[in-house]
Amino acid sequence: MTIDDSLTMAPLQNPPSKYIDISVPVSPYLPTWPGSPAIEFHRHLDLEHGDIATDTTLHFSVHTGTHVDAPMHFIPGKVWNSYLWMF
Repeated sequence: MTIDDSLTMAPLQNPPSKYIDISVPVSPYLPTWPGSPAIEFHRHLDLEHGDIATDTTLHFSVHTGTHVDAPMHFIPGKVWNSYLWMF
């Protein structure tokens, strides 16, 4: 499929969707917002070490990675429930 002479699209691997996932994986290597805490994962329990379950604590800011509520962080008066219609 060709959009124009300079841009060619690859064949679809999955059926068309209303949503496009632009999420980036969260890891300690992901850049953080200036002044925000570092991204940390603390493994407390691990099945591979004989524990009854795997349990990890996640520590990061709401500005971490890809998020749809960006206007709430920059526009006074915007609140999270303004974006609930998207879900």
